[in-house]
Amino acid sequence: MTRGRRGFTLIELLVVIAIIGILAAMVFPVFARARESARKAVCLSNVKNIALAIQMYLADNNDVLPPLEHRQEVLDYFDAEPGGSSNGMWNGYCARAQEGNPYLRWPVVLDEYVKNREVWSCPSAKMIGGASFILPGPDWVGYLQANEGQWGHASPIGHAGPCLWSFPPGWGGEVTDSIVQQRLAAPFGGAYQDTVASKSFVQSIATNDCYELKLVEVEEYKSDSTLPGIAVTGDDSVMRSLRYHLELGDKEGVLVETVDKDSPFAKAGLEKHDIITKVGDKAVGSRDELAKALQGKEKVTVEVIHKGERKTLEVSLKDAGTSEGNKEEKDK
Repeated sequence: MTRGRRGFTLIELLVVIAIIGILAAMVFPVFARARESARKAVCLSNVKNIALAIQMYLADNNDVLPPLEHRQEVLDYFDAEPGGSSNGMWNGYCARAQEGNPYLRWPVVLDEYVKNREVWSCPSAKMIGGASFILPGPDWVGYLQANEGQWGHASPIGHAGPCLWSFPPGWGGEVTDSIVQQRLAAPFGGAYQDTVASKSFVQSIATNDCYELKLVEVEEYKSDSTLPGIAVTGDDSVMRSLRYHLELGDKEGVLVETVDKDSPFAKAGLEKHDIITKVGDKAVGSRDELAKALQGKEKVTVEVIHKGERKTLEVSLKDAGTSEGNKEEKDK
């Protein structure tokens, strides 16, 4: 007499499922960490390739970083606040006439040295930019003049204009003319568009706005220690965008790029990416203004914006060194 085959009971199935779930919970984080490590390696490799491209560019251009726009007719055009603005949109927050030229964007200038535009991206980046405003043809200024009213303050795509990371043809994928198509190829800080056009240039690795500096000037800037334990910027595209979205003045606020953990600012609670708006009752909008406001002070009240909220810090500078003080200390 043969005995019939018995199936699994419900309890047995539940036990097996529970064991599989526990094993998965143990293994999946390992896979996730391995994947993130691989992405970090790709990001570091991309940064290295960009650095090499900059070095090659410098070697071909007498150690001078990429240029700005200097044509007087272009500067005069932007000084007239085109694009339907009446509040300095193109001469204050953005202006930057000198930075409106799509052919002078660093990725465009370095394109022949980079070869692969994918190097401008990090796989795990959560914030992206890129070729937002696409202008056709080499006569980009003439094209803007011929189409006033279709871009800038009056534009349906939200203040779009040449300073919103404008790029030349071939960088916007399916967007070949932002004015005609009334569309940005890539989001500008995520403010105006949620999707990226197919095959558009996307950038999550940025460069500082050190236009036209020679290498010796960059080294002098880096070695300056007039700010005790912090590095700030008040004159790059990121800060200008933050001023606009936080409704700050054209010359209000500096972005904190680094904070030494032992600095008086760190001890007071200042963090990287905070925005310093005032020292005492004096507004600051540049690195030099901040250094001047701190000069000779033993204790200051600093107003900052931290993650969108304003707060006040009490900073003791009594034991903080200046550039002269540090130099004297080294001489001793």
